[in-house]
This record gives sequence, structure tokens and C-alpha cells, in this order.
Amino acid sequence: MSLRANTQARPHISIVKTDDGTAYRVTLVRLKSDSFTEFLNGPTVAVLIEPATSLLPEMRRAHLKEIHGLTPAEIRIASSLAAGLSLREIAQANGVGYETIRTQLKSIYAKTAVNSQAALVSLLMR
Repeated sequence: MSLRANTQARPHISIVKTDDGTAYRVTLVRLKSDSFTEFLNGPTVAVLIEPATSLLPEMRRAHLKEIHGLTPAEIRIASSLAAGLSLREIAQANGVGYETIRTQLKSIYAKTAVNSQAALVSLLMR
């Protein structure tokens, strides 16, 4: 995260799992400050910690299972996409491979009759 003055850093995002299996997304964002302050104090970084998956309300989960026939794993993937996670972050949070998530996403598309992540999120938000 350390950079020369007046350069822009991209946020650094990583997935961290606790001992009990809970996954969190940790984002580091470098905040802009003047060069004198950075010289004295060093760079300022904001740390954002959030759950790696968004939990859908139980009624919504039941609806997705009944109407579209989604499995619990598929519901978890769809929920994670709605929470803004990338496929790689979902794979890391669930401890499976990227291709496994892609295969499950294709199954979700077939069951829900959508063909994009945006359309899936739109369906989930209804």
C-alpha cells in the first residue's frame, strides 16, 4: 500500500477465514493526505471488514428453493453475488475452486432462466 506521493493506490481486497469457518472480506483503502502529514505519520489506510457472504432472509431462501429448485450451495453463491463478491472471492470464501463456482453459476442460470450476473441479482432483489 505504500506509494510515492500523488499516486493513486487501488484498494487491496482479501478473504480471511476464522477458525470456526466464517469468512470475511477485508479491504484496505489508502486515504489521501498531504505529503507533510505522510512524511510525519506515514500513509493513512482505512480497513473495511465485512462478512464474505450476505445472508438472504429465510423466506427468500425457501422461495428460491421451491420456485427455482436451487440447492443450498447455489443459494449461497447467488447471495454472495448479490452482496457484490466476485467469483474468485466466492470460491475462496467457500474453499472450492473457481471453476466449481462457475459450473454452479451456470446451473443457477439454467434453473432461474437468466443469462447474466446482473439479471440474476435483479431477480434476487425482486
